[in-house]
Amino acid sequence: IYTRLKNRINKFIELWFNNILFLYYIILNSTNRKELGKSAKN
Repeated sequence: IYTRLKNRINKFIELWFNNILFLYYIILNSTNRKELGKSAKN
């Protein structure tokens, strides 16, 4: 029972971590675009 629960938790953490990385990547891209836009205007 314990190992099954551990596997489930590991999968959950893996998915969560991937989602965080994905969101971080999107945020970085959006901020980069804003910075590019600012520099283009200047």
